[in-house]
Amino acid sequence: MHNIQLLIVIAFLLLVAGDELLLLQAIWRHGDRSPIQSCKGYPIKTQHWPHGKGQLTAEGMAQQVKLGKIIYNRYVDSLNFLSPYYDAQQ
Repeated sequence: MHNIQLLIVIAFLLLVAGDELLLLQAIWRHGDRSPIQSCKGYPIKTQHWPHGKGQLTAEGMAQQVKLGKIIYNRYVDSLNFLSPYYDAQQ
């Protein structure tokens, strides 16, 4: 069974090896956010969430920066799919 799966994967890779990336659509969720409402027995204290309820936390901001670097590295540096400079024609 494993041999068949391996053959299918190899056949798929051989089929797409010569393909060219024409379109990229990326979907992801936002990073970590603060709670939007209090839980019973645990009131939201503003000193814990300086940006307010339902806003990105410092960790959430760091997650988005990391994601941006990963996407940039993949589609600009590695695949040369996008220019490192803004181009409205892309």
